[in-house]
Amino acid sequence: MSEQRDSAGSGLIAETYLVDGGLRLPGEAGGMPAFAAIDQRKGQRDLMAVQVAPDAPPRMAAISSMTGSVIGTGVIGSGMIGSGMIGSGMGGGAIDGVLSPLAHGSAAAAPPGPDGRAALYVICPRPSGPALSALQAGPGIWSEAALLQNLVRPAALTLARLEERGLTHRSIRPNNLYQPHPGAPVQLGCAWAGPPALLQPAVFEPPYSAMCHPAGRGDGSIADDVYALGVVLLSLALGQVPLAGLEPDDVIRRKLELGSFVALAGSARLSPTIADLVRGMLAEEPSHRPVPRLLADPLAARARRVAARPQTRAQSALAFGSAQVWNARSLALALSRDPEGAAHLLRGFAVDLWLRRALGDPVLAGRVEAVVRDPDPEPGTRPVDPPTIVMRAVSVLDPLAPLVWRGLALFPDALGPLLAAVSGGQASRPQAGMDGIVELIEGDALDLWTRARPERGDPATAWPGTVELRVPLRAAGWAGGPARVTYALNPLLPCRSALLAGICVVRLADVLPALERVAAGLADPRTDMLIDAELGAFLAARLSGRADADLAILAHLDQQADDPRGERGLAQLRVLTLLQGRGTAQPAPALAQAALRSVTRALAAWHHRGQRAAREAALRQAAEAGQLSDMLALIEDVPARKSAASAAAAASAELRRIAADLASLDADTGLRDATIRVSGEEIAKAAGLVVLVCTVVAKVLS
Repeated sequence: MSEQRDSAGSGLIAETYLVDGGLRLPGEAGGMPAFAAIDQRKGQRDLMAVQVAPDAPPRMAAISSMTGSVIGTGVIGSGMIGSGMIGSGMGGGAIDGVLSPLAHGSAAAAPPGPDGRAALYVICPRPSGPALSALQAGPGIWSEAALLQNLVRPAALTLARLEERGLTHRSIRPNNLYQPHPGAPVQLGCAWAGPPALLQPAVFEPPYSAMCHPAGRGDGSIADDVYALGVVLLSLALGQVPLAGLEPDDVIRRKLELGSFVALAGSARLSPTIADLVRGMLAEEPSHRPVPRLLADPLAARARRVAARPQTRAQSALAFGSAQVWNARSLALALSRDPEGAAHLLRGFAVDLWLRRALGDPVLAGRVEAVVRDPDPEPGTRPVDPPTIVMRAVSVLDPLAPLVWRGLALFPDALGPLLAAVSGGQASRPQAGMDGIVELIEGDALDLWTRARPERGDPATAWPGTVELRVPLRAAGWAGGPARVTYALNPLLPCRSALLAGICVVRLADVLPALERVAAGLADPRTDMLIDAELGAFLAARLSGRADADLAILAHLDQQADDPRGERGLAQLRVLTLLQGRGTAQPAPALAQAALRSVTRALAAWHHRGQRAAREAALRQAAEAGQLSDMLALIEDVPARKSAASAAAAASAELRRIAADLASLDADTGLRDATIRVSGEEIAKAAGLVVLVCTVVAKVLS
């Protein structure tokens, strides 16, 4: 299938959808900005364009699956990064019961994002009716029949269809569920225009997901969607969202201490059927929750009860900071929130004594003690450092917990969105939190975390590790670093380069047209700066290493005030030629003219004046035609350069021979001058003697 096309210059998204910036649709995209959209080909108007936040890339796998589009590249080396389908084209079309994506892209006429730059949009149908968010003012308490027939059954069938595609929804909450009218089945809202569960309140997430950074929750499993649906079911049965008004950490702590069902339902009176369903859907262990196909028959799902061992509550609380800890999972949460204090606490005797005496679990105490003593399961392979101790201790205390590193909690498949979030406006200028993620990639923490929780799955089939990420992270100059890894892990993250002047560029094919538009508007068309660090990182990720050498040159020369030999211009031209392709892409005359001055300097290598003048003229003609590849060929004409170099070498040799002859001639001239001087003196003496003799003879004869 063909690649989904972004049409920033045409005013249409995917050359089909027009965004009506004057008609905002509040409440129709689960809390995300949305505008009315029109299918210009079919005249369809019941569509919306959901605006993507600049630091929260959309969900590539879901969009690829449901639109059938081949999206960018997320491959580093020979492996696939993340859990999404990348460039597979294995789409199966829209899914009934959910607002499926139809297209994605940007358009010049669409409203800009909050940062003032052109925004990326995801096109999908508009909801069939209002959201369920105003529970008390709207639907109120639903009857048992309405809950089963209009909520549980249709949502479960939709989740089953998603599960068949290997997808999750991860945005099931009242303001993202829609109902055309009372008594109608609910419809799941759009969940694709941002990272999974980005906007999910803590009450609708399992504790192990809610404790993560909002961008670090990952795709999760369909069991997480079942959990969220269970909270919605409970909310509609009660007529209000449980624990409303509590801070997220308080919600998570309450769930960990009491269990999700007790924490949310409390002493509320529920019908036996609803109570049993909610209890199963909110099970702490994901595998204990009913699967969607079973949940589609609520009575059968109710009958499936899995006995779970309740959390052991300590006889007395462990005080840690401002928290009072009553069980092992609560202790894991407290440790994750204060990494420095956690390392100090673990190295003391307080945790060991509390686990043994107050909690009565010497086995768990022994496992935690082993982690503190040697945090690496392969002794002697790494030093004992506090972040590793805390990370593995949290995993031992709560096997469901995410990876915790220096106060940052995430699941590994969310590494890409998390990098985009913590890098803020520019991936090349790391913000708070980036250092910790770079340390994760450079070290063994991801692999250690996977091995620390073997009961959660086979480590061999889990996250592939960070070895392949280290290569681009360590690459020289603009070709490497956190920025390149960020773009590599986020194929739908627009380039953040300031050079692009607010144009939304997501695909590699969009870079050259965008630069052409920028070059056409330059006040000085002879500017040397055509690629900066941010664009360099974007290109390095999308070109898969083909421009790394030139990007390293650009990074080195960027620190220098001048470029007398035109090396910067030549490196830029090589990169731009890769983008244009050889004779296949549209001309870029404005960009070629902008590159001309710095590129001309490289002709200094041509010593033959006539050849250099001819090539300068041809170079100007190629620039006027916008053919970057022809410009590069004129400068890097290897046979001609070799011939010119040979001619220059022969001329130099001839000059040296002439110089030697002149030097020899100078030496011979000196010898002759000396000989002439000596001979002249002797002739003068002889002549004087002759004159004297003649004078004497004349006197004698007289």
